[in-house]
Amino acid sequence: MTNGCPSNIPVPLPNAELKLQAEDRLYHFGMAKSHKEVLARLSDVKFVCIGGSFGRMRRYAEMFASENPPTEMSDNLCSADRYGMWKTGPVLWVNVC
Repeated sequence: MTNGCPSNIPVPLPNAELKLQAEDRLYHFGMAKSHKEVLARLSDVKFVCIGGSFGRMRRYAEMFASENPPTEMSDNLCSADRYGMWKTGPVLWVNVC
């Protein structure tokens, strides 16, 4: 149980149209469930930091990556231009503006 919610109970999909779609797409991030290589890179994420502008979140990710011990920072994982998403170790940084 995590945060009072059992982790083995599936989340219901109230929109039946979603079941008919061939691809589950995260449009604004420019990725889909079929993008296995990106999703595999996100499998060890433990923390998600969501904040302001594209540049600010990229700078936070860069600062985090340079701390001791230094951590590798990914390129922008979003292929769309609406958001930016970077990964440094188990932390995912996402801008929302």
